[in-house]
Amino acid sequence: MGNVLAVPTDASTTRGAVIDPFWSMVATETLRTPRESGPDKVTHAVPTLADRLARRHGPVATAGLVVSGRVDEGLGVIRRSPSIGRRDVRIAPMLRERVGAPVVLDCAVRASALAESMCGNGHEDFVFVRLGTGATAALVSTGPVIPTVAEWPGDIGHLPIGPNGRTCTCGSNRCPESYATAPAIARLHARASGKPATTGQVVARAARGDAIARRVWNDAVQAPADGIAATASILDNEVIVSGGGLAESGRSPFVPLHKRLDRRFPGKRAPTVVRSALGPSTAMLGAAIRARQSRKNTHVLSSESANASPRPVG
Repeated sequence: MGNVLAVPTDASTTRGAVIDPFWSMVATETLRTPRESGPDKVTHAVPTLADRLARRHGPVATAGLVVSGRVDEGLGVIRRSPSIGRRDVRIAPMLRERVGAPVVLDCAVRASALAESMCGNGHEDFVFVRLGTGATAALVSTGPVIPTVAEWPGDIGHLPIGPNGRTCTCGSNRCPESYATAPAIARLHARASGKPATTGQVVARAARGDAIARRVWNDAVQAPADGIAATASILDNEVIVSGGGLAESGRSPFVPLHKRLDRRFPGKRAPTVVRSALGPSTAMLGAAIRARQSRKNTHVLSSESANASPRPVG
C-alpha cells in the first residue's frame, strides 16, 4: 500500500506528515505559513515542505493536501483561500511535480469531517463546523460526508445573519466570519485596545475578566451561534462537532456558545455542540484518509487534469 504524505495548511501553520500503512506517523514537520510575505512565498513553501519530507522519508504513494477555502479537486486548483491570498492557484500540479506522486486536493472542513466520521466520537449523523481561519461546515449522514455540488464547502461564515456595520473580506457585511475567526478576533481586539494580541491571548484575557477582550470574545461567540442555529434549524441535526483553531483553544468557547444556542431554541432542545475528538490532528488525519481513498477514485490529479485549464471564478 505504501506511505502517504498528508499536508494540511491554513493561514497560520502548514504541517506535513509521512504516514505508513498502519497509520503511524513516520515523520512530521511544521512551518509558519508566510502569508505576510505574499502569495508567491506561500505557494512555494507548501511544495517545499512536502518535497523535503518525501525526500527524507519517502517514497510516498500518494499525497493529500487540504486547505481552507474553495477548491477544484479534479484540476487540483485552489479557487480561493485565506491561507494563500490569491485565486486559482494550481497548487496540486506543483506538489505532484515536487514529490513525484499523485496528489489529491480537498478543503479542510470536508477532510476534517471525514476524519471525524471515521475516527472520532462515533456519531453517525452530525454537522462538522470548522472555526479557525474561516467558518465552514460539512454534513455527515449515516457515515459518509455529504458532497457539495459547487466548489465551496458549507460557508456558514458568510450567511448574512450578523449585526450590521462591519464589512467582511468577501465584500459583504453581516457575515459571521468578520467576527468569529482567528484573524478577525485578533484584528478587532487590536482595533479596540490599540495593542496587538493573538487569538489565544484574547481568550486568556477574556477568561481573566479583561473588559475589551470579553466584549470581542462575546461578539465572536455570538456569530457562530447564529450560524449554527440556522444550520441546525434547517437540517434538524442533534449534534454539532466543532474543530479548527478556535474550537481547540480550550473549553472557553463552548460555555457561552451553549447558552446562546439555548436561547435560540426556546421550547425545544438545542443541538449539542462537542469538540472534535481528534483535536489538532483532525485535518492531518483527513488529508491522510483522502490520500488513501484517492487511490481508488478519480479525484487523484492525473497528467491529463494537470494540463487542463482552470475554469473562471465569479
